[in-house]
Amino acid sequence: MDADSGKVLYSLNPYEKRSPASLTKIVTALTAVSRVPVNDTTLVKVSANAAAEPSVRIGLCTGDRISVQDLLAALLLASGNDAATALAEHIGGSEKAFAQMMNKKAKELGALDSNFANAHGLDAAGYYSTAYDMALLSRALLDHAGLAELVKQSRAIISLQGKQKEIANINSFLWRYNGALGTKTGYTQKAGYSISAAAVRNGHRLIVVLLGCPSSEQRWADAQALMDYGMNNYAALAAQAARQIIYTVQRGDTLSSIAKRYHKSLAELLAANPGLQKNPDRLIAGQRIVIP
Repeated sequence: MDADSGKVLYSLNPYEKRSPASLTKIVTALTAVSRVPVNDTTLVKVSANAAAEPSVRIGLCTGDRISVQDLLAALLLASGNDAATALAEHIGGSEKAFAQMMNKKAKELGALDSNFANAHGLDAAGYYSTAYDMALLSRALLDHAGLAELVKQSRAIISLQGKQKEIANINSFLWRYNGALGTKTGYTQKAGYSISAAAVRNGHRLIVVLLGCPSSEQRWADAQALMDYGMNNYAALAAQAARQIIYTVQRGDTLSSIAKRYHKSLAELLAANPGLQKNPDRLIAGQRIVIP
């Protein structure tokens, strides 16, 4: 995705619903800063619930006090699940209420095929997103100056219980790719390895989102390859994207009727939407397809 225009330059199954794992924390951060400043020094008291979150953690204990701005750093750099829940409870009053706020924020930003169940991204029932939605949300994060500055830091110093603690950014795309800007990685056994990566070259900011990679190394290799492809072929891809239309399937639509409406062949629609090739007769109202 072109981070400036929002146009999709290349995609494969962009609307397929998958678990985004810790890419969820992008939405957590966006929801948080819609309610509080990114540099909010308000101290948050850590609950037993937040302290009990499983790894990845930054080591918060029940009763600890930590600022909102340090929780945001721990969330986006170290991917702390304990930090995510502490932030959610502070802003939303409860995890459930904050999840509702997350879903509202995601919809406002155009992420219509997502449903978030918690602030950290650990697997839960009815919890999903798509590569397209995560690209939209990543774009919104990059457009927020404070969050964009956070995700490109390799490390940060936070204050916890009066002591300084250094946290490292676990997103190694930052030092693997020249011009990298962030943003977030994720993993659960169900979700596989995921990444939302952003970079800039020759004035062009691009976002690459991968969900469900089989290994960590495959994630890094594919992210770098896709970013290179976008950067090296930007002019042609941008020109092609400018001609594309994103159509939302209506009740009663068939692929043939859509093709006829836009004067396209079935072969052209299938080539532009590889995800339809397995079952082109199964369209769902609300589904989005690319008209080349």
